[in-house]
Amino acid sequence: MSLIIRGMNMPTSCEWCRFISGGLEWYCEAGQIQIYDYKTVHKDCPLINIPTPHGRLIDADSLIEYINKELKGDEYIQRMFRRIIKSRPTVIEAEE
Repeated sequence: MSLIIRGMNMPTSCEWCRFISGGLEWYCEAGQIQIYDYKTVHKDCPLINIPTPHGRLIDADSLIEYINKELKGDEYIQRMFRRIIKSRPTVIEAEE
């Protein structure tokens, strides 16, 4: 599961991240990883930047399933809708 924190900007380095803790040793609470160079963003940082402004974010895979179910038998329209939906940019990658 993921968590979106509205109004939080993507930190420019681990040093400015609200999920970092430490003193002599730095630790990322969000990613559960040890931080050795807090002046950069760690390569395994779990935070992602969601571009704003953006429209409503929906589950495109479930929309394709719904279209296939509702338009069964009309292969041309199904293909057209799938192509349109898949051509749009992915804002957040699918999770398992």
